[in-house]
Amino acid sequence: MEGTFQFISNASGPGSMVVFDHIYAGVLREENKYYGEKGMIERAAKAGEKWTFAFEEGEAVDFLGKLGVRNQR
Repeated sequence: MEGTFQFISNASGPGSMVVFDHIYAGVLREENKYYGEKGMIERAAKAGEKWTFAFEEGEAVDFLGKLGVRNQR
């Protein structure tokens, strides 16, 4: 995933924006802390997909910042 965001950061022009969804790593660990997480995992499995990347809670902004991607909230 790091390579994907690094590519976006390097290849995008000034003012470009990227919008994406993400999940917390606790969902992948099935901690049952978040509303709807069981259904998310089940729907992905039913579609033949598996979550392979997640951020720890509060980690996304720092992770992306290290790659030169700024938060535009």
